[in-house]
Amino acid sequence: MTDDVDNDPRDDRQPGKEKASAPQSEPWSYPPGIDAATTALDCALVYARAGFRVFPVDGNKKPHIKGWSAQSRRSTAPMLAAWWSQWPRADVGWVIPTDIAVVDLDVQASAAGLGDSRTAEQPAIVTCPPTRFVATLDAAKRAGALVAIIDTAPHAEAPALAAARASDLMLIVTRPGILDLRAIGQSTEIAQLAGKPAAVVINAGPAVGSQASEAAEAVSETYGVEVCPVVVGQRVAFARALVSGQTAGEIEPDGKAAAEITALWQWVYQRVGMSTRQSDEV
Repeated sequence: MTDDVDNDPRDDRQPGKEKASAPQSEPWSYPPGIDAATTALDCALVYARAGFRVFPVDGNKKPHIKGWSAQSRRSTAPMLAAWWSQWPRADVGWVIPTDIAVVDLDVQASAAGLGDSRTAEQPAIVTCPPTRFVATLDAAKRAGALVAIIDTAPHAEAPALAAARASDLMLIVTRPGILDLRAIGQSTEIAQLAGKPAAVVINAGPAVGSQASEAAEAVSETYGVEVCPVVVGQRVAFARALVSGQTAGEIEPDGKAAAEITALWQWVYQRVGMSTRQSDEV
């Protein structure tokens, strides 16, 4: 695993902190809205545009504002500007959405295992057998879920086909290695059978070199499937987060891993035609 020596996109603004660097043929690209000069307020605005309810926290992740857990409306630009004017050194925190459900159809139950490790109640993670899939989705809708993320095994044809038919977008996640790319053929066929749009997400992309971009080109040429422009890097933050059942955004909200997942979330929302903000929001 490649060590992420630059976890914070604002590191170059921190006095007395030296940044390690190494030659690379393809420099890491910041997601939209994030760059090397990004401040915590800038990050807060990016996350708010992605639909999160954002608020300032101190170095121990304790919220500066009262009633943050009951915050029902998404943060506006003036609200965020006022908060960071009052607490200019604050980090970024957010309320985990309650309108998202994760349905785990994979026999390995990896998503459910992550849920068992979490202390937070959200998002709701449900394990169900394939025969109960439709009923589980209906129950999630009745409980108020607006978005369902369905985790399936890559080669279980019947459950994966059922999930694809119920989906607005099928995400095929793969590492950029040649054997991994060859293995996604069946998933692309399932998307074609279901008649639903699919996109490939390159995961664990190396920080150095052009392997991720070459993999994206190979996917397009071999399978004719859309490739998500956001590459999820191979970062220490993801491994650290799994230990406690958290996300990269929860343990390092200003880090590159969190920025990549936020950019991926924004892209998915736009791809399926869901608005990430309302006219009176950020």
